[in-house]
Amino acid sequence: MQRIIGIIQHLAKSDWQAVVLTVKNGDYTTVDPQLIERIPPLTKIVRTEFFEPYQWYRKFIGKKKGEKIPLAVLASHAKASWKEKIANTIRLNLFVPDGRIGWYAVGVKAGIKIIKKDPSIKLILSSGPPHTVHLIASTIAQKTGLPFVADFRDPWINIDYYSDINRNPLTRSIDRYLEGKVLRRADAITVVGPRCRDQIIEHHKNIDFKKTHIIYNGFDPDVYPKKKSGPPKNEFIITYLGNLPYNRYTPALYQAIAALKNEKKIEAKKFKLCFYGHVDKAVQKEICTFQIEEFLFFFGFVPHEQAIKAIVNSHLLLLIINNTNTQKGIVPGKMFEYLAAGRFIFGIGPVNGDAADVFEETACGKFFDYQDADKIKEFLLAQFQNWQQGKWKPITSANIKKFSRPEQLKKITAIFNTIAAEQEENKNQSLEINISDDAFKQPHH
Repeated sequence: MQRIIGIIQHLAKSDWQAVVLTVKNGDYTTVDPQLIERIPPLTKIVRTEFFEPYQWYRKFIGKKKGEKIPLAVLASHAKASWKEKIANTIRLNLFVPDGRIGWYAVGVKAGIKIIKKDPSIKLILSSGPPHTVHLIASTIAQKTGLPFVADFRDPWINIDYYSDINRNPLTRSIDRYLEGKVLRRADAITVVGPRCRDQIIEHHKNIDFKKTHIIYNGFDPDVYPKKKSGPPKNEFIITYLGNLPYNRYTPALYQAIAALKNEKKIEAKKFKLCFYGHVDKAVQKEICTFQIEEFLFFFGFVPHEQAIKAIVNSHLLLLIINNTNTQKGIVPGKMFEYLAAGRFIFGIGPVNGDAADVFEETACGKFFDYQDADKIKEFLLAQFQNWQQGKWKPITSANIKKFSRPEQLKKITAIFNTIAAEQEENKNQSLEINISDDAFKQPHH
């Protein structure tokens, strides 16, 4: 939502008005009503009914009606229940490309209807996951003749939660075929990072590399206070934003905190690690084995505005990259929110991935390997002692500005303008050819 709302906001300032096609009463992991205030007032939103399979999923695995489920994170780990494993096997092999495929027919019909009613529409944009939206947009583009831009916030068949999962070979082949079909039809492809682009196009030949564009998620400067007050002086706060699924469970972190506790180098009232977002129950159970509950605070999901206040009110920000075979290409959106907060970022993940490259360019943080408990311990102790000695300072870097959303989204405006101009030129050329053909027609006698 952060990325697509940012795109809509930016386009509204660049002579592009969005008409949003989405679903009615969808099943979401979290809902933040405050975000609706950021949608430009002239934005037209069309909502349709669609087939939603998650009610069945919820009943089967024993969740209560209305209880949230992690839609984007399949419980494929060893701690998942047998019911979750069966349900996810069905999802992985029968719902292609994802659980939103039930919207395809309705979405295509609604999109074509919208375009027929509004001839001023010049271009179609889809942003996934869910990658079903790309299939819908591609079909609408084919049937209307409009150009089409596919925006990938994550890879398709290489998305991280497919790692270490044995999907049916036929399913994978169908999924790869659908992905290639969309990539070839798209007039432009936008992605969130270099390796994300590579993971998307690596399975397909004849994809024009020139039509791929890197647009980082970025941050919105307007949601941050112009003058940031410093974090509290009586406690050292480390904050993690976002969901914490099992593939982000990093035992080395909790092992390091446990060691510092046992060595009496940190105090419960002064050292705090705060989590904002859904934490997998299996992760919570594993963390409890380290007996460091007095240092950990779980706040659950909070609105974006409150999340921003939390990171500004912190001394150190924790970023964990999913421990999967696609880890080097993962560039979380929250990383850019961290950048804007001006706090040093403590990363756990690949030390030579796309996220680490941004760290290096901005000098805003440091990555540690998933297993490196000793170095994590040394780092945390050094940061804590630095704070105790009154040496803590916010991070400032001239290179951070280039990762702001306005700077990044200049690229998407340029892409849209170029495609629209080419489309108009093609129409004019077609019109000239038709006129020329008419001039050579001989009248019937």
